[in-house]
Amino acid sequence: MIDSERVLYQFPISHYCEKTRWNLDAKGLSFRVHDVLPGLHMLSLRRFGKTTTLPLLVDRGTPVVDSANIAHHLKRS
Repeated sequence: MIDSERVLYQFPISHYCEKTRWNLDAKGLSFRVHDVLPGLHMLSLRRFGKTTTLPLLVDRGTPVVDSANIAHHLKRS
């Protein structure tokens, strides 16, 4: 992963993930989406710590979990 990019780990059908996509779009930020499967997502997320919840935004190497936390993070960016 290039350090300057944003990657959103998400379930394709999730209101919380959709809220995060809207926030990223509203800020005009570029990002990639990485869809994960429920249940198996826990294996994908292990490398970011103990989190098992989505959405997870990796913003230039910094993981931010939960749509509300991501929104606050994006306000500070």
